[in-house]
Amino acid sequence: MYVRTGGAGSFLGSPKVIVDAAVALRAEAGMLAMASKGRSLAVTSWNIAAINNNPFEYWITFPENPQYEIIMGDIERYLETPTDQEDVPVHQVFTDDMFARLETKMTTVASWPSIRSFWENDFKNRRIISEFMKDKELGSKRLASMPDRVTNTINVVDQLDPVCRPTVINMYDGDLSSMDQWYNSWERFLFVAIIRPSCLTLHCLSFRKQRHYRSSLIRC
Repeated sequence: MYVRTGGAGSFLGSPKVIVDAAVALRAEAGMLAMASKGRSLAVTSWNIAAINNNPFEYWITFPENPQYEIIMGDIERYLETPTDQEDVPVHQVFTDDMFARLETKMTTVASWPSIRSFWENDFKNRRIISEFMKDKELGSKRLASMPDRVTNTINVVDQLDPVCRPTVINMYDGDLSSMDQWYNSWERFLFVAIIRPSCLTLHCLSFRKQRHYRSSLIRC
């Protein structure tokens, strides 16, 4: 069995497009014939590219597995109309112990000021869906979506496979069988792992200039 690895870009092949001359000539002749008869052609395009790898953000047709549509429908219902038992306070998911560990890393390793007052007086007691994930101010300031975008899946210079932040919304293939396992892996990714992005976009260049935590917690 042949298995191919690598990020999405590795499947695109060469960026150079080789045009078949015969096909191009036939296409041009057809367009000229239409124009000579006063006919017109209406064309529309739709950019369906996905900016990230979150499997719950993009709904596809998958008739081979009916369970897929059931799962997606359940997730949509959970996010749109969560019950009180589902819309729990944030601290029941991201616990006080996790916050204490994160605060230690932020203040000692990254040399950031403590944000404990925000945690204790606000965020820990918010409902995790209706008051955190759906908070319009957090959304407008991109305080959750932008860090996710730049750390979700990272193409790196020293391997074909991208580096994924430990989460269920990308292609991370490590052990996420428990919350403790997830947090340990997440903390190592943010504060220990050394990552060298291979992209040459402006935001990646800024990562290299600014150093690790100051650029969405990527250590370059």
